[in-house]
Amino acid sequence: MQVLFVLQNAWRKSAKPGEQELGREAVWRRLLWRSQTGRRLKEMIPADIDFEVVNASALVGNHSASVYPVDMALMAMRLGRIKPDVVVLCGKVAAGLAPLVEDAQTTLVIAPHPAWRALSKEHTARIKTEIEIACQDRFPVVYDLLDAPDGAVVNGYVRVGDYWERVIH
Repeated sequence: MQVLFVLQNAWRKSAKPGEQELGREAVWRRLLWRSQTGRRLKEMIPADIDFEVVNASALVGNHSASVYPVDMALMAMRLGRIKPDVVVLCGKVAAGLAPLVEDAQTTLVIAPHPAWRALSKEHTARIKTEIEIACQDRFPVVYDLLDAPDGAVVNGYVRVGDYWERVIH
């Protein structure tokens, strides 16, 4: 089972405006696992799965609050290369990729970003369980763990209970 975790974008204090992570992913991954985001992400990852972690944008911020829009072309290329069985979109920025992931016919889990300050051990345990369940599904479904009220519409999806359904016009 191949699982792809998507974060929003990398950041590094020394980053220059417009700097990109392309070609420097190994450095970013090493720094990721030392960070709070990486430590919490580890809590979400089930044992015995193959996984990869990428950013939704190649742009690198120079502070932790840096946010860049998703790069749909980059992510389409990554989805085609990795061919994941399950995609975990971490946070509201990465959740913008939901329509692209749906087109890829893969199971989708929308989870809070690991750096979310209110994320607890209980949250990460629940997310891990949902990912384990998603890995057992044999058809594309959407699991959402973001806090949104029933009926909320985001990026072409409507919240129905604990799940998001595609809005059909």
